[in-house]
Amino acid sequence: MKKTFISIFFFFIIKPVFCVEITKTQLIKDLLINENSTTNLLNVIGCWDRDSVVDFARHFSISVNYYESPQLLNKSYERNQAENKLYITDFKSCPDLILQFQKMEKFFLAFPFQWVIFIDKEHVDFFMTVDVLLSSNVILVMDGHRGTGGENGSQEYELIQVYKIKEFSKTLRIEKYGYWDQRNGIKDERTSKVISYRRRNMQGELMTMVGITLDNRTYTYFHSRREKTYDPTMRMLYHLNNIIMDTFNSTKRYVWTQRFGYDETGIWVGTYGNLINGHTDLSLDPFFVQAERIEVLDYIGSLTPFYGLFIFRAPSLSSIANIYFLPFSRLVWMALGVSALICTISIFILKYSEERLLDASTRTAFGDTLLLTISAICQMGTNMDARLYSSRISFVFLFMTLVFVYTSYTASIVGLLQTSTNSIQTLEDLYKSKLKIGVEDNLYNRYYFGYSSQNLRRKIFEEKVSPPGESARFYDKKTGVALLRNSSFAYFGEERPVYREIEDTFYEEEKCGLKEMRYYEWPEPYQAVQKNSPVKEMAKIAIARLREYAIAQVEKNRLLTPKPICVLGNGQRFDSVTLESVSGAITFYGYGLAGSFILFLLEYLYFLAQKVWKKYCHDIEA
Repeated sequence: MKKTFISIFFFFIIKPVFCVEITKTQLIKDLLINENSTTNLLNVIGCWDRDSVVDFARHFSISVNYYESPQLLNKSYERNQAENKLYITDFKSCPDLILQFQKMEKFFLAFPFQWVIFIDKEHVDFFMTVDVLLSSNVILVMDGHRGTGGENGSQEYELIQVYKIKEFSKTLRIEKYGYWDQRNGIKDERTSKVISYRRRNMQGELMTMVGITLDNRTYTYFHSRREKTYDPTMRMLYHLNNIIMDTFNSTKRYVWTQRFGYDETGIWVGTYGNLINGHTDLSLDPFFVQAERIEVLDYIGSLTPFYGLFIFRAPSLSSIANIYFLPFSRLVWMALGVSALICTISIFILKYSEERLLDASTRTAFGDTLLLTISAICQMGTNMDARLYSSRISFVFLFMTLVFVYTSYTASIVGLLQTSTNSIQTLEDLYKSKLKIGVEDNLYNRYYFGYSSQNLRRKIFEEKVSPPGESARFYDKKTGVALLRNSSFAYFGEERPVYREIEDTFYEEEKCGLKEMRYYEWPEPYQAVQKNSPVKEMAKIAIARLREYAIAQVEKNRLLTPKPICVLGNGQRFDSVTLESVSGAITFYGYGLAGSFILFLLEYLYFLAQKVWKKYCHDIEA
């Protein structure tokens, strides 16, 4: 048998005290069972005498706290595991509590606090002056309609729940909970035990939503599926929130701003200010979850994934590597070098022997033979004659062999010139790459790019987005996408509108090789409501249903543009050869010119010195 644990705290002031009827104890027991409650602490607020409270506590296998006044409730203490606490008070026995209850903070009447209040029917209208809002769970217990004459003369109570839709509403709405009597216990007459389901009909009450528009032309196309370029995300959220308000049967009112309203001066303005100051009930815009906002807003769910992404074309292989060495492996290059050297030496020996046998007047130098080999490698002709068959055979096989090598090399080079690379996989790769970076010019990007304290992100902002001595690289979508198309450029922005611009301006083959990379370290943004808002649970469930029933996905497909599909089977694109692609060849040519010029100077100095020396010797002899 479970041992009953009784923990009772008394906060006494001089007041009349009353005994607790056994029927009230049994009623509360039955309520806990009917609600499948996880309650592990009862907080009794009233003027009951000490012995009655001790006796009341003995009937429960959970802790019981006793307070003489609701003013003694401590917010920081009571919010801890509030869903596991039940608050009980008795206005019938302690009528003085009514005025004290009126002064109590609405925090204690909001979700997830649970209340059972014994009251006379004539005092129910008192709750017009109390903030029992949509999410409140307040059960009023009154004498039954047959007075004390329940079945077989047992005590009977009528149970109701009251709430107001808005704080300053002039209508107190009453829900019938059911009846209780000693013989049959509770007869639950509610349509559902879920409060947010029962109260989803707001009966035309006004609900105000706040949203931000980044483009003034958005207002023209709110009810249209055309012109998807203009703020499509906000238009999609507008349609989805309209569906939510329609399920609530509420009257809709919108407030539009052009500022999110970051807390830069200690004052919240814009979208945040409207929510935090209680001017609106719900936000259309999703917000990033940040520590300083958790204290002033409640996040309820995400209607659409919103990821600010870097979008860039996969860089060509030639931009990160010297493609002229890639066709062959290192071992093949070494084999070719050794073979070329052996061929050069062999031909030199054959030519030398040939010239001696035929008493040729001229002699072939080793350098001439080396030039012959280089000519063969580059598929060029030669003016060197071979008069013996042995020399001619060596020439033929040299050129034939190098034809196959040359064909393999050039075929590989053509493929490499059109090859993109997956070398950029992380933000660090992007930071170290040659790609220039630009950011979509809007309010939140200008704020968040300078917000991060993470070292790598700070470097990206300070060195690539806003380098010292240069104007910050914030561009509108048209400019940013044009740079993305025509240069080595990574553009950061909201992916769906950027893809819309890409669809409108890129050729089909240019849509291949597009890469994405996330930048913000936060999870996807969430819709928000006022702190401790009475519609929080209802809105959270409505958002979950829109996603579960794929309504959110349908609206997303109607207005938001997905990533363009590459029409080429292999996902590659055709690009013209650029200077960057042939930079290796140009560099090699430059080194050759520089080397030849240096040798020319050395040769010039050598012949000049030789000429001076001869003249000097001639003068001495004379």
